[in-house]
Amino acid sequence: MSVSSSLSQISSTDLIRKEPLDYGGFGEVYLCSHKTLGHVVLKSVYTGPPRSGNQKQSLLDEGDLMSKLSHRRVVKLLGVILEDGNYSLVMELIPRGNLLSMLKKVAVPLSVKGRIILEILEGMVYLTENRVIHKDLKPENILVDKNFHMKVKKHSL
Repeated sequence: MSVSSSLSQISSTDLIRKEPLDYGGFGEVYLCSHKTLGHVVLKSVYTGPPRSGNQKQSLLDEGDLMSKLSHRRVVKLLGVILEDGNYSLVMELIPRGNLLSMLKKVAVPLSVKGRIILEILEGMVYLTENRVIHKDLKPENILVDKNFHMKVKKHSL
């Protein structure tokens, strides 16, 4: 079983775990360093006994779909780790964490709230146009980039 040409398979040995991050809904989420990608986010999807061929192919198919998405309002999937007992996502680092954390720390003016909503809608429209249904839209799944712009996280695998 091979990884699709648009989906990069990354070896876990190419990542150096730096620190745990607090914006993971499930599984472990770490800030990592990669020798060519720089700082990335590693999200463990599954750890345990090796999966069957059908289960692994399902992960590959969804990973392939997600890796083809490219929009300024959607978090980019950079690759996957598919090793026995370790299925993980490698995503771009969005440095300011999730929207919920930001809203707890910062008083956001109404004008900025309007921009936040529009940026989330841009990401959702793009996903919908690409036949991706986001089943868990909530502030924890909206990430805030270094310039305080929103990115929708849709990497559940």
